[in-house]
Amino acid sequence: MTAPLVLIDQASAIYRSFQGQSRLTLESVSLRLMPGETHALIGRNGAGKTTLLRLILGLLPTLTGKVSVLGKDPVTRRTQIMREVGVLLDGRRALEPRLSGLENLTLKGSMYGLPKAELHDRVKALLDHFDLPANEPVNRYSRGMRQRLILAEAVLHKPRVLLLDEPTLGLDIRGWDLLLELIEQTNKLGGAVLITSQEISLMEKISSWVSVLERGRVVASGAPSDVLCILGYSARVRLRVLNPAKMVIPIPPGFSWDGEFLEGPLSLEGLEEAISYLRSTGAGLVGLEQVSGIERLVRGETT
Repeated sequence: MTAPLVLIDQASAIYRSFQGQSRLTLESVSLRLMPGETHALIGRNGAGKTTLLRLILGLLPTLTGKVSVLGKDPVTRRTQIMREVGVLLDGRRALEPRLSGLENLTLKGSMYGLPKAELHDRVKALLDHFDLPANEPVNRYSRGMRQRLILAEAVLHKPRVLLLDEPTLGLDIRGWDLLLELIEQTNKLGGAVLITSQEISLMEKISSWVSVLERGRVVASGAPSDVLCILGYSARVRLRVLNPAKMVIPIPPGFSWDGEFLEGPLSLEGLEEAISYLRSTGAGLVGLEQVSGIERLVRGETT
């Protein structure tokens, strides 16, 4: 039986803020990250996503339960683990602005203990592949270039596990392509990716497994279609109204109105009823679109 690269078993954790206050942010959480898997972690702000990543990295001890990364305890064996884990955490994207891209990557690589000759070749290859000027100071890079450099840092040591917290922030078009490429390559080589993101299209495209966090607990975990079914997040239709002032109560059953869009069940009967309503009230229709179940889940809608 294939062993998980990351195993969290009934783990609970307390987070202490900079003000010294403590609160239970994870409670009896279980999660497995398997080889070849891209695992999406979904939840509202404060649900515990970042705390879970900190737990995996050994930055936060467990109150109860167990965490294992590549078969090791991330707290006591953190140095060894970090040689095989690539990290991009929101809010922890520090670069040395006065150093060049080459110098930043070389400095990062030396922390991983890469041999000098291997590090030199790896840095050169990444700078070329990520379209980054080697000798230009990072403070002269565009925002998109800086984010590409951060992505390059995350995979510099060819990690088996990638932990990505909101990796699309600040990415340019080239950066998006590189991100998708890195995720695909990691999976093909038997590695695994754990990712959080508010980018609906990205989560829909790459996720092979989804875990939903709510108030520090995993409320559902499985293949995306199974999770959406369990939680009741079916696809819906969204209609953009031409003349909102002409909307009158009651609206069609099962639909909601937010002042701009009429949204309801994705069915032929429901759609016909909504269009008939808009026509009869004179509110009119600009256009319509499908709202996927994963989008509703990421947005934190109630079912």
